[in-house]
Amino acid sequence: MSESVRNTKHARNGELEQLLADLARDLAVGSDRPPAAADGPARPTVFLVGNARSGTTLAMQWLAAGGAFTYPTNLVSRFPTAPWVGERILRMLTDPTCDHRGELTLGADARPEPWTSDLGKTKGLLEPHEFWYWWRRFLPDAPVAEPEVDEAGMRRELAAWEAVGDKPLLMKGLIADWCLPWLARVLPGALFIHV
Repeated sequence: MSESVRNTKHARNGELEQLLADLARDLAVGSDRPPAAADGPARPTVFLVGNARSGTTLAMQWLAAGGAFTYPTNLVSRFPTAPWVGERILRMLTDPTCDHRGELTLGADARPEPWTSDLGKTKGLLEPHEFWYWWRRFLPDAPVAEPEVDEAGMRRELAAWEAVGDKPLLMKGLIADWCLPWLARVLPGALFIHV
């Protein structure tokens, strides 16, 4: 969507976009070589699919809150070219076993109101994210039924991310609604939850 037609409230933050582009460039040296020997995720990847405004964000928040999944958080979303790097940083910042003497502990006032979102946007480091920048790397021309993309690279990235999170991946896949048969072929163990 063009920035000129975005509501001011939903406009991109130019400074953040530049910082993220610089980080992506800095990380690009290693991002083409995910640290996973696997050809794809070891566990089934779970995709939430459905229409916009159908409750997918709430479903994602609910599933993520259970702690059984690795999922794109608002922090991990800042690393669309290397989500496994974002996952490592997220763990360093939020895993109590990595919080040396409480140096990174967030106060209660830093935690967002649970179960809220604005057009699918959530607030807080650990809250789920749509992960559009990552999806657009693999589905730049969506909607298409059979995208011509680096399928092996996509599987390797998901495998690396899953390995770091050590849980099955959970993602919203609304951008992939047009190509679910393709996605099921690329990730044969994937599970699709239609909301």
